[in-house]
Amino acid sequence: GNDFSKMTIEILRQQRDLILEKIKQVDSRLTQKKQWLSERLRMNDHQTDEARIGLKSLEPAVVQAKDMIERYRELEREGFVSHTVVSEKLSDFTTLQSRVLTATQQVQQLERQNVELRVESADFEQQANSDKLSFQMELEKTNQAIELAKFQSNSLVTAGVGGRVVVSSVRLGQYVNRGDSLFMVAPEGAKISVRLNVPAEATARLEVGQHVKLRYAAF
Repeated sequence: GNDFSKMTIEILRQQRDLILEKIKQVDSRLTQKKQWLSERLRMNDHQTDEARIGLKSLEPAVVQAKDMIERYRELEREGFVSHTVVSEKLSDFTTLQSRVLTATQQVQQLERQNVELRVESADFEQQANSDKLSFQMELEKTNQAIELAKFQSNSLVTAGVGGRVVVSSVRLGQYVNRGDSLFMVAPEGAKISVRLNVPAEATARLEVGQHVKLRYAAF
């Protein structure tokens, strides 16, 4: 009866507390992940900007090196410089091109990392929100179950004495207030008196002490 209902409510409340703790953990993990990703993105953006600036600064040197090679080749054709000098300038230009390639690859790598971090952030947030929604739906069901258990616990009606219900003052589904009279109970062994209206034409067939059968509609 009431003890079972109280135990059910207590179990449901513990389950609700567990769900609330899970929701809190999801929020905490999401906050921590956002902070971590935000810091990573900030650092990565800074490194990307520096890498782009470094790559941009090499562009004038590349143009200048190309012009320099053309001039030295012209001087070589005119006999003013040796082929060794031109080869050295070409070697310097190759080294510069290697630096440009490395800087370009670094920028591309950092840009890919930026994209990957943002995708990771979006995926994690989507999964966290999905988990949170699932827990919230479970919480709503648990709260409804608690309310139902409370209602069932409070709706249990018991009589102060043992006996038999002889009169019902309520019908199924009816709302009642505290203190309303719901049933009339006849104690065990009590004699029940019934007052009946009998048609005049039936009085001739009635005698004192005669056994009768009473039928009445169920309540």
